[in-house]
Amino acid sequence: MMSTNNPITTNTSSSVCGIRNVSGVGCHLSSAIVVLCYALVPLRQALIHLLECHDNNNHNNSQPAICTPESQALLELARLLHEMVTTTTTSSSVDPSRVFAAFSSQCNPYELGDATRAMAALLKRIRSIYNNNKKNDNTQEEETNNPSIGKAKEEFKSFYEGLLGGPTAMQQSLVGTKRMVPRSSLTTAEQEATALKQIEIETETVTIIRHKQKRVPMPCPFPVDCSTADSTSLQEAFQEALAPKPVKGYNWDRDPGNSMDYEQSIQPDESSHQARGSDEEESSSSTSDWTTSKQTTFCHPLPAFLLLHLQRFEYHQRHGQIQATQGIMEIPLQLEVPCHDGDNKDDINSTYYSLVGGILHVEDEDADTQSEDYEGGHYVAVCQDDDNNWFLINDEKVIPLKETVVLDLLAGKAHSSNIAANLTDNAGTIMRGVMLVYSCWDEQKCKLSIVNESLSRLAEEGKTILPTVPKEQQLAYNMVGKRLRIRWAKGKFYAGKVTSYNATTGKHSVQYDDGDVREYLLHKKTIEWEDE
Repeated sequence: MMSTNNPITTNTSSSVCGIRNVSGVGCHLSSAIVVLCYALVPLRQALIHLLECHDNNNHNNSQPAICTPESQALLELARLLHEMVTTTTTSSSVDPSRVFAAFSSQCNPYELGDATRAMAALLKRIRSIYNNNKKNDNTQEEETNNPSIGKAKEEFKSFYEGLLGGPTAMQQSLVGTKRMVPRSSLTTAEQEATALKQIEIETETVTIIRHKQKRVPMPCPFPVDCSTADSTSLQEAFQEALAPKPVKGYNWDRDPGNSMDYEQSIQPDESSHQARGSDEEESSSSTSDWTTSKQTTFCHPLPAFLLLHLQRFEYHQRHGQIQATQGIMEIPLQLEVPCHDGDNKDDINSTYYSLVGGILHVEDEDADTQSEDYEGGHYVAVCQDDDNNWFLINDEKVIPLKETVVLDLLAGKAHSSNIAANLTDNAGTIMRGVMLVYSCWDEQKCKLSIVNESLSRLAEEGKTILPTVPKEQQLAYNMVGKRLRIRWAKGKFYAGKVTSYNATTGKHSVQYDDGDVREYLLHKKTIEWEDE
């Protein structure tokens, strides 16, 4: 049990501020925004500079390009981050209403279902700066006419992937073993491979070992299973996540392997003599299936930040619900990350990451999780300021904490104590970390200054790297926010406001003054505009 000593430090001078929980159920998204702001500092700075350049672009350009709703959501996020870092007192908080509304319209409910998915959704939208609208002729035309846009996107892409990992950040290896293969059944290619490797096969059977490797993107956040792991520390659970896992039903003979490097070796089967004396044909047919395992490893260059999703919930078939596990998982300040150095699969070294933030799930120890009124608990965040002081951010409330207390809370050691309840206003008595942020940020490797210089040059030219609306759709987006009257049956007009536009369907959403909401193809309706 955690010590009952006062967990709160006396240091209250910090620029860290909280986020007002205006909806009462937005703690998952607000916690993700807090971590993005105070733990992923380079990414926050890039977004704020993107906002400044965009605003400067609009100020200087008489006809600025209209950004897509997804781009507008990013700009609203950047405005909120800027407000958070310019707030000077911990008693202040920011209102995230516009960010919540913007992202809710761009994400499905599943993407924002909990704090970890909310963070993944935020990062996905930031990545869309250089990924989206590849089929947009308007965007391709702009990049063709102004190569600096394409260059700036590539620089932002390189910067982002250097922070959080790119499409080849991990190596996936498949190893297949097929034992007790009769020597007479080897193909010509396998016999040639045997001769080249100068393997003397004296037994009647051999073992064939196949290797396939490919580079794959790193999941962000990276999942670490803590619900079924026998380990009691995050370091052990992290190593377990990277350990070889058996693969069932993989057919090596049918896999063309054209997307992977392929190696094959043939070795004498040392256990073959044990099968002698039995029927050779029966032995061969019953033991010749492949045994395959898959292993994932990190590769150089490693990302500057490592986001870990601690999977501390499991499905209970008896109750038909997902419930939190009660185990304690020790959280280290320094995490050792093994990685491959070069093409040699046996050449492995380690890099050490430092803990810089995290998100905790809070719930009442006596909560009835099967009740219809159960809301799934509450989320809070822990982060450091510029002086490496730790703070717990519970909505708009900011509490300075001791480092040892932060580690205990993330580990889940607040069970049956009054400390968790004293730190939150949500009657929570159990706190456990569900997402952690570790950093080995090297400004020389991921230069933010290059990105900022590119964005500034584009702003001077009146350009942006944000996905913009095609010219033929700009008028449709301009209608959003306008008041109008729509003609109904018997020639009667009803007033309302255009609230949104769906580029996929071409329909506008109209909210009438009586609260009714309808979607229309406006060009097929008789309308009168109230606004000039």
